[in-house]
Amino acid sequence: MKKIIYLVIYSLVLFVILFIFACLSNSSSPINVYGSKDLIAINRNGLLTDFLEQSGDKHIESVIIENKNKDCLLISQEHFAQFSISNVLGKWVLNKGDKAGNSILKEITRIFLNTSSKDFGLYHLNHVQQKKFYCSYELIKSHITRVDSDSPYYERGIIKDSLQVYISDVEEESVLYVFNNGEEEYFELSDNGYLRIGEKLLFPKDSNSNRKILKAVWENQPALSAHIIHDLLMESLENKPTMAIFIDGLGYELWDYALENGYTNTFPQMDLKPMRVIYPPRTIYNYYMFGTGELLTNTNPLNREIFPLLKNSVIQGLIIEAKMQMFSSPLEQKLHHTLNTSDSMDELIFKSTMKYMNDYDFIFVHFHDIDNNGHYFGPYSNEVMKTILQTGYYVSELSNKWTGNIFLFSDHGMHEYYDSINNKIAGTHYTAKVEDIVGIFANLSNLNKGD
Repeated sequence: MKKIIYLVIYSLVLFVILFIFACLSNSSSPINVYGSKDLIAINRNGLLTDFLEQSGDKHIESVIIENKNKDCLLISQEHFAQFSISNVLGKWVLNKGDKAGNSILKEITRIFLNTSSKDFGLYHLNHVQQKKFYCSYELIKSHITRVDSDSPYYERGIIKDSLQVYISDVEEESVLYVFNNGEEEYFELSDNGYLRIGEKLLFPKDSNSNRKILKAVWENQPALSAHIIHDLLMESLENKPTMAIFIDGLGYELWDYALENGYTNTFPQMDLKPMRVIYPPRTIYNYYMFGTGELLTNTNPLNREIFPLLKNSVIQGLIIEAKMQMFSSPLEQKLHHTLNTSDSMDELIFKSTMKYMNDYDFIFVHFHDIDNNGHYFGPYSNEVMKTILQTGYYVSELSNKWTGNIFLFSDHGMHEYYDSINNKIAGTHYTAKVEDIVGIFANLSNLNKGD
């Protein structure tokens, strides 16, 4: 009988211990992984190779693994498979091998990835040029003091002081700070003529943090901003019928390249200017700004309407879109599909605009082919240049036919990257590179025949 009682007690104690361990493991903070794009928070055990694959980054050359006490390890790709990460009583531990017990580094908090695409960091911009890029991986590596180690697997070090960037080569008295949530603020230089940017502005605390992270320091920035588009359209509608031509993916640098190579001569003669777009430089964020004049945030669910001011208006408005309605709106939306037709998406959109333009006071037309072809073929490809040429024809025809005000603008640009899966050059946009974050704007109102 006593044996049974002891067995029951032993089982209960073991259950309580396992339960506490499970609770601690599940309640522990995840490890923050800083890669080439965004912060990734990972909360699971596994081999280091499997752990890093979750980040989504390709061609990881090395990593810096940091613990709570700023002790860190630099591990190269050839040694990834020899390490594993496990959660022990709510603390993350790096082990040699795939079993716990031979811990190399305890209380891990962050991992920095060294990849072929070093885009996670801070951009220093001057008008439509990039002056410098401070890569997050290189920044933290520069703050490491080496500690002698005989281990063939890694280099040990310690982060000697707080991470910070000093920017001294600023020509203006004030600069524009661009944050990860799309907000912008002006900052003045210190009395010594430099900017000091500390760790709190450089790295997210965690993936759920509301803390603003600085993505770009911008001097002599373009005066025009995507923030003005919505108010401009609403003010225009008070006086005249208005057409908005939204060209997806046509950044200022791409426009400049096409101009130099003779692919913009189908556009009407216009005073085209650079326009800074909303960060992140992605369609959904800028589209929402165009349609509401507000930033799209977690408190603005995606079912929010665009152009809500026209809900009870006598103005007849139409949004001409591709196959998907991105936001709801009190305006009518006409969608298009390329199934069962040889026309491209933009050809369908152009024909639809020509058909309905006389029936509405406000037309918002969204062209897609430059962005679509830029993603697949690369922004500076022949396919994109031909698409720009064709888009210019559409714009010229619309500006000739429309009676009223007409504005042209884009939501972002695009930069090249090597698509290792398909072994080709492709295009993407998510950074504060000038290529991504500077769009275009032109007022075509004085060019059309109605004036």
